Amino acid sequence: MDFDQLVVGGSLILGAGSVAVVDLAGLTTTGRVPVIRYTGGRSGTFAALTLVNNPLGLAASFDY
Repeated sequence: MDFDQLVVGGSLILGAGSVAVVDLAGLTTTGRVPVIRYTGGRSGTFAALTLVNNPLGLAASFDY
């Protein structure tokens, strides 16, 4: 499976209004894929997750 990722080289710091937008254009299958990876710690959580270009009607969630 080929996919893009955001890799943070250090701590991931999220503010109260942080929103993750994931573009599913070209996705043809389901599965579990780490979209955001970080090498340090994490502070805070995303307030929302928005999926765009989602013709298959897939759902996504965060797994911290």
